[in-house]
Amino acid sequence: TKYGLLFIALTFVAVSLLEVMRRLRVHPIQYLLVGSALVVFFLLLVSLSEHWPFAWAYATAAFACTALLSYYAVHVLRGVGPGLGFGAAIAALFGALYVLLRLEQ
Repeated sequence: TKYGLLFIALTFVAVSLLEVMRRLRVHPIQYLLVGSALVVFFLLLVSLSEHWPFAWAYATAAFACTALLSYYAVHVLRGVGPGLGFGAAIAALFGALYVLLRLEQ
């Protein structure tokens, strides 16, 4: 829970950077969709970590959130390449945060 705000803030920063770099106007409803993908991540992480080891639960939750955000980005950016690039950046972000969590323990 200590790093929960970091997950949320960095994901929204990534979407904001996408908006600035691509000169694309992101609607507030679209930010709500990104927030709902993060809610799915945290709910999956909490529910799966009760039954599975943390690494497996984290990987599954991160994959689900990355897949949701990638699918969404493909449609927002109107192209598979840019959408998957955004998904790869989100996957790298979740990977870096996992390493940070492991180093904390």
